[in-house]
Amino acid sequence: MRSRFLVPLIYFIYCLPAVPLSAMGILYFVHLPKFHSSSLGVALATISGSLLLSRSWDAITDPAIGYLSDRIRKPFLRRPVWVLGGALSCSLVFAWVSSASAMKLFGVESGEYFVLSALFFLFYTIILIPYESWALEIFTEVEKRTRIIMLREGATLCGTLVAGALPVALSRYFQEKEEIVAFSGLLISVFLLLSAALVVFIVPYPRALEETNLPRGPIRAVKDAFSLKVFRILLFAFCLTTIAAQIPAALILFFVEDVLGVSDSTPFVLQYFIGAGIGFPFWLYAARRVNKADLWIIGVLLNTIFFFFVIYLPAGATIWYSICVVGSGLGLGGILAIPTAIQADIIEFDCEQSKERREGSFVGLWAIVRKLSAAIGVAGVLYLLAKAGYEPEETASVTPAMQTLIRYLYCLLPCLLNFGALFFIFRLKEELKLVKGYSSDDS
Repeated sequence: MRSRFLVPLIYFIYCLPAVPLSAMGILYFVHLPKFHSSSLGVALATISGSLLLSRSWDAITDPAIGYLSDRIRKPFLRRPVWVLGGALSCSLVFAWVSSASAMKLFGVESGEYFVLSALFFLFYTIILIPYESWALEIFTEVEKRTRIIMLREGATLCGTLVAGALPVALSRYFQEKEEIVAFSGLLISVFLLLSAALVVFIVPYPRALEETNLPRGPIRAVKDAFSLKVFRILLFAFCLTTIAAQIPAALILFFVEDVLGVSDSTPFVLQYFIGAGIGFPFWLYAARRVNKADLWIIGVLLNTIFFFFVIYLPAGATIWYSICVVGSGLGLGGILAIPTAIQADIIEFDCEQSKERREGSFVGLWAIVRKLSAAIGVAGVLYLLAKAGYEPEETASVTPAMQTLIRYLYCLLPCLLNFGALFFIFRLKEELKLVKGYSSDDS
């Protein structure tokens, strides 16, 4: 009876920090740059340069934090202390950069701004990598491990909604933009700190390790990870689907306003996540009964087929666009959560083969691919639009040829990338048969 209630409680508590972590990422990239530029007078070149340099630094810090946390034998120091310390540091910096008065106190010149940006992403990595690695050590059963990882990805999805809804809700009580942003940052920071504390005090710690179970070097850990053919194929497929997912996110404003002729894209974004919410219970249920590679294929096909028809929609076809958006969202759970669950199984297979517990090193590499893929997707399509002569707020630049280009970039390019990913996923399915615990019938 105790186990019956304890396991769901662990699921719930562990997934809580994923909500504020996701909301922080969205707010930092979407809301804060505009706020810092318009309210504090920070140059756009300073903002973009700081973001670029900080994210480039992630290529070093992500695997480094993963390896360092892997090297610790004592249960509390292995993951929990990183999560708690990272949550405290990250919360303080995020609340600081969300406050106009605090930013003015520290300074908003390029040097000071870069320091704050670098500190935020460093502390974000310090909590994120050990937090995600911890999920692989809570349960030994494949079914429970898959479930907690998928629930965490679902919580990440909820965090995206929180990031969009919280400023709107606060605007009913505060008139000034500075107050809305400051309270949003404060509430999310407090949420992260409290949820991280709950995780540390309630979720089971990783087991104590012997010296022989510790990874023997960061470079060796990276080389061993890439030497696994099944992991390399997984990374290629995940990279393509991540780029394909980021392109529509970057271009939805362009497509809705300049092609459909609708001024507000918010309802369509909400519909996409409603579709994802409707479909998520299916992915959670099916992951226990269906081969995960097959589920990933189904998710990619569902997402792609619905989205492909968007390219043919004329201006003003909002109802048909809504249908396509909701249908495409149904497949998001398969694209978002299933690859991470497969990654967890491969990491467990590696640990059994190598006798080394190096979950953090794998998760660090996974995080790099996720971040770089997102950056490539967003930066690539925006660069192509700029080279084609697109000018924001300049209706004269939106010619029929430009509308066609936006259609192709927004609809066709993601579909082609997803179909390319299917090639690797089918190969992954064959390779997974060699991984212990996988067969044609296993999940």
